[in-house]
Amino acid sequence: MIGVIDRLMKGDTRIAERFAQSKRFWDEFHSIHRNDDDVVLARALSEAQGSYEDLWDLNRYLAKVSMPYTAVAALYDEAKGFGDNRAYAARVLCAFQSDDCGCSGEVKGCAEDAAFLYHPDD
Repeated sequence: MIGVIDRLMKGDTRIAERFAQSKRFWDEFHSIHRNDDDVVLARALSEAQGSYEDLWDLNRYLAKVSMPYTAVAALYDEAKGFGDNRAYAARVLCAFQSDDCGCSGEVKGCAEDAAFLYHPDD
């Protein structure tokens, strides 16, 4: 996330555009995979990494480090919290970290950080 913050601090407006595209990406993903079992969800996240990286054509690294944050952020509302999405958000973050998920090490590491930040399992 350091790279994302650095670019935002330098006024890179493309970052904001990518986050808005990420919201649409995850809204579609979640509508399709919300009821998947844990293994299928983890594999779907693996398959989604390439498409998610395509959204961030300016930098694959920024895509990898933002992927788990945006996946869970799409389920969160600052005023309402997770609401009915709490259990699913926790499942998504666990799926990123599971052995069934073939996402890159950067994604898996950031999923752990995102779980700490959002703590949906509380």
